[in-house]
Amino acid sequence: MQLTGPALRLAIFIGENDTWDDEPLHHEIVRRAREAGLGDATVLQGRDGYGTHSPLRTDRILDVTEALP
Repeated sequence: MQLTGPALRLAIFIGENDTWDDEPLHHEIVRRAREAGLGDATVLQGRDGYGTHSPLRTDRILDVTEALP
């Protein structure tokens, strides 16, 4: 599919464990995006992040000896 002209980006942030009918929610979002005729869909996994009301989350194993005096 060739895309031309102005475009908009839709970003949806969900939790890794969010589901829809016992399936990962991102599967349903991508399926519906395709059915709706959206040009592209990409699912990305966040490795590090935080929200305005949540602590930093990471998939790294934090080393407790980091930055010790």
